[in-house]
Amino acid sequence: MRHLLLLLLLILSLQVQSQQRYEQFRGKGRLFSVAIDDSAHLIVTRNADGKRLLDESLSDYDAGIRLGDTSYGAPYSIWDINFDGYDDLSFPSVSGNVQRFEAVYLYNPSRKTLDYNEDLSDVACLRVDKERHRITGICFHSSAVENWTETYSWQKGKLVLIEREGTMPCPPGQDCYYTYKQKRIKGRMVYVYKDRNER
Repeated sequence: MRHLLLLLLLILSLQVQSQQRYEQFRGKGRLFSVAIDDSAHLIVTRNADGKRLLDESLSDYDAGIRLGDTSYGAPYSIWDINFDGYDDLSFPSVSGNVQRFEAVYLYNPSRKTLDYNEDLSDVACLRVDKERHRITGICFHSSAVENWTETYSWQKGKLVLIEREGTMPCPPGQDCYYTYKQKRIKGRMVYVYKDRNER
């Protein structure tokens, strides 16, 4: 009987520990709350009625890495990414040596859902400038010589590229690279400058 009691206490202790395993990552926005269960699922529920909006296994994403190493901070962010006044959600999805991407879900106020946004999820090293209402990808990269940033704005509900700045290689056989800046002018991306640099 005594062994059975000790076994029951051990099981209860382990259950409490597993329930508290990711307790530090619990968060609440104005419209929805986020929790991570003991199987590393990101669970998002609507505050008004408790309806589940999202159930995503973080083990399939880079966010799962953040569960074991808190030096990265929280494995998700609640923020207004499209400047419509509603909380949105993102979490690290994929990263390489240079580029890092977020899985981005925008709150849809008419349907009261979180909808995956592919355009924002394809922005490398996503940054949000609330003051200027700009989205910037600060670490696009395709080679040692080809690196750039992209800046976007929301226009009529769509994400529109308005500026690109970076470096790119010269044609094959030439030992040089270009530094450049492009801006959207009258609906087209045009070079503000494109300077050749010898190596």
